[in-house]
Amino acid sequence: MLSTKEEWIQWSEEGLLPGPEETEEFFLQRVHYCLSLKRRLSQVLGGALPFQAEELANPSFFYAVWKKTQTLYGIKPSWVPLFFSNAKLAPWHGGCAWIFQLRETDPLSALLQLRKNFASQTKYLGLYDRNELLAHELAHVGRMAYQEPKFEEFFAYQTSDSWFRRLFGPLIQSSCESLIFVFSLLLMLILQLWIPTEPLAQIALFLPLLLGCYALTRLGVRWYQFNQASQKLFQILSNTDKAAAVLYRLTDREIKMLASLSVEKILSHFEEHQEDSFRLKTLWVTLFSE
Repeated sequence: MLSTKEEWIQWSEEGLLPGPEETEEFFLQRVHYCLSLKRRLSQVLGGALPFQAEELANPSFFYAVWKKTQTLYGIKPSWVPLFFSNAKLAPWHGGCAWIFQLRETDPLSALLQLRKNFASQTKYLGLYDRNELLAHELAHVGRMAYQEPKFEEFFAYQTSDSWFRRLFGPLIQSSCESLIFVFSLLLMLILQLWIPTEPLAQIALFLPLLLGCYALTRLGVRWYQFNQASQKLFQILSNTDKAAAVLYRLTDREIKMLASLSVEKILSHFEEHQEDSFRLKTLWVTLFSE
C-alpha cells in the first residue's frame, strides 16, 4: 500500500525520515516497526537487551526536549524508548543512542539510554545536562537511516545551550579520530621521555599540533558550507525553521552542493530528482511545495 502526504508529514514529525537509499517499501516497514517498538521490546527485555522493564522511562521526560527538536528540525519522536541504566556505559559517559536491529531480518530502529542518576537528577559530573543530552541523541535518531558522517555532529550539537559546544562540538567527526589524537599525544609523551634528543621525538612534538590544525581547518570549511546551504534554503523557503528542517534531511553531498549552487539551480535539482529518490520526493512534497 502506498503512503500519503498526510502520513509523510505525521511520520516526519515523529522523526521517522526516509534514508538516502531507502525505498518506500522498506521505509514503511521501518515506520510500522518503530511505532510498535515499545511493545516489541517488552517481549525481549531480559534477553536480547541489557535493560530491564522497570528501567523504561516515562514519556514526560521528553516534554521539554521535544520543544527544542521540533523548533530545530521539525521532529518530536514519541516512539523512542528511554532507559535509565548504567549497562555498558563508561563512567564518563552520560548516555547514548543505540541504533540497532533486534534480528537480522528486522528493520533499523533506535532507543536511548541515560545513566540511572538522570532518573532523579538533571546533571551528571557537572558536564552533562539531561535535556541537552536527550535532544542531542534524538537528533541522531532522526537520521538513523543516514550514513553521512561529515555533518552529523553539526546537527546533534546545535541542540546545545552552549555556544562553545555548538561551534566546536563537531570538531571530531568520529570516535576513531579521538583515538588517533589521543594516540598521537601518548606517542609524543613516550618519545619525549625515552629519546628526547632524537629527531623522531622532535617531529612527534608537532604531530598533535598538525592534527589539531587539520581538524580546525576542516571545521571552518564545513561551517562555511553548512551556513551557506542554510542561507540558500532560507532564501527559497523564507522560513528559518523550515530551512533548518530541510537541511537536517539532506546528505553530506547535498549540503556541499547547496553551498555552491544558485537558488534557481537548487530548486531545479530537487524538482528534477524527486522521482529518483523516495526521500527527495517526500521532502519536495512536504516542505518545498507547502
